[in-house]
Amino acid sequence: MALTVKKSTIKRRRHSRSGFLTLVMLVIILFLMVAVILLQFPFFANKGRPRIDKEQISGIEAFPLDAVNAKNTYALPGNQVMKVSDGQIQLTNLQGEVELSLDGNITDPKLLIRDNMFLLVEQNGFHYYLFKDAELVYSGKTDHPIISYNFAPDGHAALVMEAEGTKGLVSVLDPKGELLFTLTVQDNKDSGFVLSTAFSYDCKSLYVSMINVAGAVQEPIINAYSLENQNLAKIIAQYKPSVKSPLPLIYSFDDGNTVFAGAEAMVLLRSGELSQPGKLNGFTHGGKMKDAFFFIGSSNAAGPYYFNVVKNLAKFPGKPENGYQLPDIPREVQSNGNYVAVLVGDDMYRFSAGSPNTPAVFAMQGKVQHFAVDSHGNILCVCSDGVRKIIN
Repeated sequence: MALTVKKSTIKRRRHSRSGFLTLVMLVIILFLMVAVILLQFPFFANKGRPRIDKEQISGIEAFPLDAVNAKNTYALPGNQVMKVSDGQIQLTNLQGEVELSLDGNITDPKLLIRDNMFLLVEQNGFHYYLFKDAELVYSGKTDHPIISYNFAPDGHAALVMEAEGTKGLVSVLDPKGELLFTLTVQDNKDSGFVLSTAFSYDCKSLYVSMINVAGAVQEPIINAYSLENQNLAKIIAQYKPSVKSPLPLIYSFDDGNTVFAGAEAMVLLRSGELSQPGKLNGFTHGGKMKDAFFFIGSSNAAGPYYFNVVKNLAKFPGKPENGYQLPDIPREVQSNGNYVAVLVGDDMYRFSAGSPNTPAVFAMQGKVQHFAVDSHGNILCVCSDGVRKIIN
């Protein structure tokens, strides 16, 4: 017996199936819309870490390098790199052409870049070189190993050396590279082991950060020494922040504010008065971003770590978790003017003063060894297989 079905029944079934599929599609679309909306709230997603697709590098492929030469090649702001090897210091353009060559046997080179100037020193060695606009300003050799260093925009430099029988030896150079004075720190209750130095914004004084371990507890001490002729090398101020950990990082701003920072705390010096310390469990980097202070830190020893910008120092230091959450501890950080470049793993994050919570993120090709950012936000990278420039 043959089975027969009326056409009207078939049509009803088709309409029913079509309506069911339409309903399913509407439910899926509604679910996706709700998910997108919910992801904007902190409960469902970190408000400080918006989802960002990694950008393709739009820039210049410069000359190739092998892994060995990449370790000895350092990026400079602009269109030059510096090679330090085989007793030579060479400044090279992006076509691989040598533009400046100096004799210099440096075994462990370290580079401090600030705007259009950079200081090259031999860590735990004796040689130093100050450059401006890719030209040598001065160079020299110390009698003791260099363990810390800094320089001012006008060319003053401070070299902290390890000297037997002292807690630190600081040589201060004038803008021509001549020795201005030397500080020898001996044992007394108002001094300590020298950690680092920094110049005031007007280059009229030098901050020296020390840690005193003579008492029952560690005590950071910061002395300000005059660079003016009438009081040259005299202590014009001394600060004892109410923290028990070292404060080796010093950042001086054009308005006279100064930030002293360490792994566990930050302190602001404003109008000659110290603020209450901001407690941290992980300060990794800090510096100037236009007129603001930026830092990378965490409230917990295990992380996560956040990129923060403190625009109003009256609200210093703020909470780290108010910033942009990074996926891991940064490998290196460089800043210049309105821009900060942060290397995390093999990804480069470029933050700008105008939008500090929405960085551009670049997936790097080849492991980054060294990099520098210029005042326009271009990032020159020395990678394990070549030199690349990310164009802003």
